[in-house]
Amino acid sequence: MRKLGILLMVLVLALGSLGVGYAAWMDFVYVEGTVETGNVDLVVENYSGTWVYKMPEHGIDVVTGWVDEVVAPANYVELVASAVSTPGAGGENDPDVVMTFDNLFPGVLFCADFLVHYIGSVPAIVDADIVSDDEWLNELWDEGYAYWEAWDADGNKIEGPVQLHYCDTVTVKLCIEIPQDNKYMNLTGSFNGFVRAVNWNEWATHPID
Repeated sequence: MRKLGILLMVLVLALGSLGVGYAAWMDFVYVEGTVETGNVDLVVENYSGTWVYKMPEHGIDVVTGWVDEVVAPANYVELVASAVSTPGAGGENDPDVVMTFDNLFPGVLFCADFLVHYIGSVPAIVDADIVSDDEWLNELWDEGYAYWEAWDADGNKIEGPVQLHYCDTVTVKLCIEIPQDNKYMNLTGSFNGFVRAVNWNEWATHPID
């Protein structure tokens, strides 16, 4: 009995030397969640263009419209020139849209168009750009003879970049007008470009900084 008393006393003294006491009741709230990110997504749904037909008595008829709906004049002589958008292969290194401007001449505004449907889940700013290695095409672009246009679903011309929301549509046009200058005869050139959707928001600092 004496030995047990000594042992208990030693244990009490040892615990007392820690200087800390513990006591707690606990309850829990269990948390579970999911995280999903949005996306930006553009789909081309229709293609349009400009067709110039030679008519009797030295006239021309300029026809514009969607590729699958356009109707040539009943009494035209021949197709003289055109600017047409058509579907591309759409692969990793292939264009989604092919724009072909053929046999252009002064006095006609040639526009090739395509209809873009935005199906992204978050709002995005949409803009367009074009790049060419041909000096004469860049000259037309710099001087305003070649340019992009954008039109909303109500037929209103859009000035500057446009913000699209899910299910919005916009018609994108690339227009070229050849100046009345002999230096633009018999030229061949190429370009590439893009219509880009960007989700862009400013914030002062990263949340974890």
